[in-house]
Amino acid sequence: MALYSRYSFLYIPLKISNAFKTITSRLDMAGFVNCIIQNELNEFLFQKKDSKYPHFPGKWVLFGGAIEENESSEEAIRRELLDEIGISFKPSFLFEVEYTITGKKIKGITFFSKFSENLSHIKLSEGNGFAFFSESETDRNDVRLDDKKVIKRFLNG
Repeated sequence: MALYSRYSFLYIPLKISNAFKTITSRLDMAGFVNCIIQNELNEFLFQKKDSKYPHFPGKWVLFGGAIEENESSEEAIRRELLDEIGISFKPSFLFEVEYTITGKKIKGITFFSKFSENLSHIKLSEGNGFAFFSESETDRNDVRLDDKKVIKRFLNG
């Protein structure tokens, strides 16, 4: 495990679960949630997708996922964040969004939360790593386009 201070990047190699094969059908049914997580330096937390992940391989994306059946969007984002990074957040609703996933327009909800934990509290369970990016760093080519738009919308109020 290595820590890179410029991006606060922690690389943790993980195996992909077969559960990802069902994500598209789950998204079609209920939509998705994601969360803008911002630290005290006004940087944004991103997840690096594994190169074999079926959606956005090798891209930096906001944390989130599909809403399960009979689950509210708030329950979904709390579950996703706890599952993916091992921290319990109480995010607030920001706005509705529309993403393109596998050529389909999917509706979702973006939440916001401040991050005041120590980086060592993050227990990544999905993807190849995580990093905090400054506003200018979110313009990188390997950041998912829809997530760039969500960050810009957030910053422009």
